[in-house]
Amino acid sequence: MLYNRDWDKIAKPDITIENLIAWLEKQPCEKGYNYWSPNDCLLDQWIKSIGAVVEYTDIFTIPIRSCILVPRPRTYGAALARARAITAGRL
Repeated sequence: MLYNRDWDKIAKPDITIENLIAWLEKQPCEKGYNYWSPNDCLLDQWIKSIGAVVEYTDIFTIPIRSCILVPRPRTYGAALARARAITAGRL
């Protein structure tokens, strides 16, 4: 396949914990999420909201999954608290 110079101009999604925190702050705190759902998982919703392809970003999101998304309770507010604890060095 030929190299297309326009590929370098495509904006890369900002897959950072800070970006996740900003997104979580806009979600309803008490609303729960289904960790195992391929379409309703918190991670899938966030990745799609920033314009990334979920399969492409799997390698970058493994720490986010294990530290923020998997533990209970699985609400947006609890995930936000865990994400903030990570950035503060408490987790």
